[in-house]
Amino acid sequence: MSSQAVIHFVGLVVWTMQSLGPQTTLRVSLSGAQIQNQSTVVAIMPRVTGTETYPRLKAPAARVSNNEQLVTGGGTVEAHTAIIAFAPCDLLSSTGWEIKRLTDRLLYVELNGDRVTFRGDATNPRATLNDVSLLPHMGGSLQAEYAPTSTGPGTAAVFNIPQGAVRTCMADGKNDEGNMIHQRVDTYLVLKTSQRLTVDAGPKQLVLDGSAVVYAADVPAAWIATVSTGAPQSSTGSLPHYEVYCRMNGTAAACNPPAGSECTAIAPPGPAGAVPSPPAGCHYCGELQMIPRGGRDTDTDNARIFHLMNSECSNTRYP
Repeated sequence: MSSQAVIHFVGLVVWTMQSLGPQTTLRVSLSGAQIQNQSTVVAIMPRVTGTETYPRLKAPAARVSNNEQLVTGGGTVEAHTAIIAFAPCDLLSSTGWEIKRLTDRLLYVELNGDRVTFRGDATNPRATLNDVSLLPHMGGSLQAEYAPTSTGPGTAAVFNIPQGAVRTCMADGKNDEGNMIHQRVDTYLVLKTSQRLTVDAGPKQLVLDGSAVVYAADVPAAWIATVSTGAPQSSTGSLPHYEVYCRMNGTAAACNPPAGSECTAIAPPGPAGAVPSPPAGCHYCGELQMIPRGGRDTDTDNARIFHLMNSECSNTRYP
């Protein structure tokens, strides 16, 4: 039976292309041996422990969010946790991971230096970044500890995306004043399946239903604690989360938000995983969004993921 799985990437995620190096393809033709440079899509989730410092003065005029620290000499970004979340009914089997409860409707596993690949059991096109023009661009020079060639000390997870359709969408939710805004850019991967979606990470593996909607997220650890326990979420006094991107590209001493595209008009959401028209990403994420406690945003502590609406919590692209 033909189906599709959707993997929705939320929070601190850097999308880029990783070169696989020259490969030789022997052809029986006049051209002889042809050298081809191959590359694949990868997504990098940075490790954010909450102890990294960002040394410089933040002037009041440079404030981006109400949670930003105004400090002389530095500050920190609140700790984040990288996870893969999915509905309990979609879990067919697991190996090597501890399965945890996030909400009544979502289970999750934590990522810790994992290199992850999503595989559909049907034929899929080669993945590209041709349809993610909405993603902000990070610029700078990606530092060695975040290189996608290995899961270095700066990475919580690296995702290999050899196949599937990669798209962008705008998250919809409320800001601290209760107004609906649509500024956070998320990314999602659509994989054709027959029956199963497999999540491989070396000796670890999840096998999920082929029509699953999965969330790959690098989000504040305090938010995960809040939605999983119901405990109130206290203010962390964090610097803007986009500061992590500046640390990744070597510009932390003079950090600016990643430069992104603006949507002059936003199309309504379609069915989960539907290819938008036009495919520029200027459409709401709609039902793809991570909804805590099984409901829409009610402006409660249990829905704080929807307060992270500006570009500091967008996915981004390198370079």
